[in-house]
Amino acid sequence: MKPFLLCLSLCLPVLAQEDFKPLFNGRDLSGWSPVLENATAGKDPQGIVTVHDGVIHMYQNVTEGQLAPFGVIVSDKSYSRYHLRFQYQWVGKKFIPRHNDIRDAGLIYHAYESSRVWPKGIENQVQEGDTGDLIWCESNGHTWMRPAGQHAPEGQGLPGLLPENGGLLREIGFKYEYIGRFPEADNYEGWTTVDTIVQADEWAIHKINGKVRTRLRDFKKPDGTPLKEGKITLQLEGAEIQYREVELKELPAPLKPSLDQVTLAALHGKTATASVSISNPGSSPLAANPQVIGKDSAFFTASPATATIAPGASAEFQVTFSPTGFGGRYSAAVQFGPEDRGAFVVLNAIGHGEGTEPTLQEILDTLAVPVTVGPGRWQDSGPDRLGEGIHARNFIPVRDAKAYLLPVAAFPDDDKPVSSLSFFTDIDASLKPTGASLPSPGLDPELVEKSQTGSLTLADFKEFSAPDAAFGLCLGEHSSTYPNRASGLPLIHKARIFKASRILESKMDDAY
Repeated sequence: MKPFLLCLSLCLPVLAQEDFKPLFNGRDLSGWSPVLENATAGKDPQGIVTVHDGVIHMYQNVTEGQLAPFGVIVSDKSYSRYHLRFQYQWVGKKFIPRHNDIRDAGLIYHAYESSRVWPKGIENQVQEGDTGDLIWCESNGHTWMRPAGQHAPEGQGLPGLLPENGGLLREIGFKYEYIGRFPEADNYEGWTTVDTIVQADEWAIHKINGKVRTRLRDFKKPDGTPLKEGKITLQLEGAEIQYREVELKELPAPLKPSLDQVTLAALHGKTATASVSISNPGSSPLAANPQVIGKDSAFFTASPATATIAPGASAEFQVTFSPTGFGGRYSAAVQFGPEDRGAFVVLNAIGHGEGTEPTLQEILDTLAVPVTVGPGRWQDSGPDRLGEGIHARNFIPVRDAKAYLLPVAAFPDDDKPVSSLSFFTDIDASLKPTGASLPSPGLDPELVEKSQTGSLTLADFKEFSAPDAAFGLCLGEHSSTYPNRASGLPLIHKARIFKASRILESKMDDAY
């Protein structure tokens, strides 16, 4: 038995890596072509890119401080679903025009128009302190951003944040938009390992030294067509660098969740539950064991704890939210099954109770509404401008136009049910019903369900017969606070208007 056990322990690492295949043979650039400034594509007359001792060496033969061309080496083949891994290290020399800058290179994947020095595609940045950052190279998609007003590390670009740690889903890209300012994970000296997991145009992960740094999804070209595949390119941008152990594992289609986001609300001491279905489109069984991760993972559970899904089948899971301790937004995620072939579901929730009501910004962030109103609890008599909105004395009706209302959430101070939404005018301050009912304390579950699946339509809104005169909206029981009422206090701001382009997975036009 001892020889058998010894053999097994020695063979396991080989078995674990057998699906990875080298893209670089360690001897020459077979399978790759250089594209350099001031040179014909496929040619390297100055010997800028060399191979020795199992590494690809950029600028080995260039004297430090000289003007050096930028460029890429491009894979001969295109790929769609894969796990790419390589290591790099900085060697020392820097060159004009970046001789006074931090050392920079990069990986552009799903590259197209790759016979140019700056291919189009998606970049996993390689740069001192910034490796793993995201650059949309004339491409577009969704990623998660740090909430407005929240402190971000110093660094380049717009501040990103993983969704499981509270990042906000945003659509961004095309003109070399840079998303960064994550906690550092790369090495300034020695070898850094970069993993890039890509599933067609569906989603990707950037990992640095084993740590997830960036998540992104829904990739598109500028014309709106899905960016499903492309070539792989390794960059050289004026700093001496070596790449080694460039390898790739092609992947099957991943598990598919019925929801990309789960949104819940619960009173402290209570629970809220949602169902998520995970299906397996592949040709072999796959374990889908759920793992809850993220900054507020302690407040969520996912069950059952183990499940294997047969090809073409699906399994139901329950996600439970149990808030305690603070009111506001809770953030986490569930990873179902393996990271490269599993399903990733974002968890957004609101916890509330007496004296712990969420701010308006926290409600909007939980619903992935891309609107900034400001972080605090503000009053109707506050400043004219709040975040991205504008102050208005009232709404102005447009002749023969229809208005539609969609009450999304209600969080009264005492957590008691609130009445329907009413309107009043400057001519007549008496309140009249709009016909739109407010949800019970918390989020409207029917609205959330439809919004999560992208199926929210105009039919879900309540048509509102707006008056001919300028009007404002209010809660019925707050009638005593409106002007021209005997016991009331005047409101400075009867309306604040913010443009809203989406709720969760449902996009909207002309919505405010």
